[in-house]
Formats: sequence, structure tokens, C-alpha cells
Amino acid sequence: VGQVAGLTTTQLTSWSAANFQALTAAQIGAMTTTQFRAINANDIALLTAGQTAGLTNAQISTMTATQLKKLTPTVMGALSAGQAGALTATELSTLTTTQINALGASNIGILAGSQLTKLTATQIAGLNLTNFGALTAAQIGAMSTTQVKGFSTTELGNLSAGQAAGFVAADIGALSSAQF
Repeated sequence: VGQVAGLTTTQLTSWSAANFQALTAAQIGAMTTTQFRAINANDIALLTAGQTAGLTNAQISTMTATQLKKLTPTVMGALSAGQAGALTATELSTLTTTQINALGASNIGILAGSQLTKLTATQIAGLNLTNFGALTAAQIGAMSTTQVKGFSTTELGNLSAGQAAGFVAADIGALSSAQF
């Protein structure tokens, strides 16, 4: 662990994929955010679910957009609630709907409303029904009218009374007749 913590960013950027794949969760967790950000995005794509356990919240919250886009659905699904909670609103906005859905309902349900504020209407409409069903009234209430307009008719049809309580008048006024 100590040896990895002593690596320079130059050394890390020149690592082979095999070197990166050989890292343990503890070794990954020992990296500073600067070291972790230096890792090639193609190497980030090689992360395993086991290695994901070593990611610190600080590493997650400072990943580059290029690194984030390389996280596989397997890795996204392996994130703990604390790790998912470390994703910033900006980071979440860079993820694909596949990546967001891979977070799973338990992680979607714990995200703060402020984390969801930058999701696009397309990302929201792309939530599977299980993940959409995990949204709380507070999360829905934190969404903009533009985001609410992105709700699919299927999502709207599956809203629970508790979720619907998150709507404000402007949200309802923003819905199209096709969404009703």
C-alpha cells in the first residue's frame, strides 16, 4: 500500500493496464485524489467490482468526466451508498442512463436532491421503473420543471402518491397533455 502511495502522477500515467489490474482495493484507496485523477481513463474502464470497494469518497468526487464515462455498469452497481453519495451533481450529469441505472434503486434513493439537479431530461426519462420508483418526494421536489418535463408517460403513470407529493404547481403546469 505504501509503495503505491509514493508513486508520482507521471509514473501512474505510464502504467500498463496489467499494472492497474493488479492493484488491490487497499492500494487504490491509498492513492491521493491527484494520483487517482492521473490514471488513464482506459485503465479506469478496467476497474473490477472488488477494486471498487477501495475507492474513497474523495477519489469519486474528483474524478474527471473522461474517467467517469469509462466506469462500467458492473462498477457502478458495486458502489456503496457512501460512494454513490460522493458523486457530485456535475459528475452525475456526465453519466449515461445505463450507468445511472446500474447504480441501483438503493443508491438512487439515497442521493440528495441537490445531486440530481443537473441530470438531463433524457437521463431522467431513461431511468428504469425500479430506479424511478426509488425517487423520493424530496428528490422530485428538487428537480427543475425542465427535468420534470422529461418524465416519461410510463414513469408518470407509476408515480406513487408519496412521490407525487414532491411536485410543485410549476411542475404540474410544465407537463404536456401527452404526459397525462
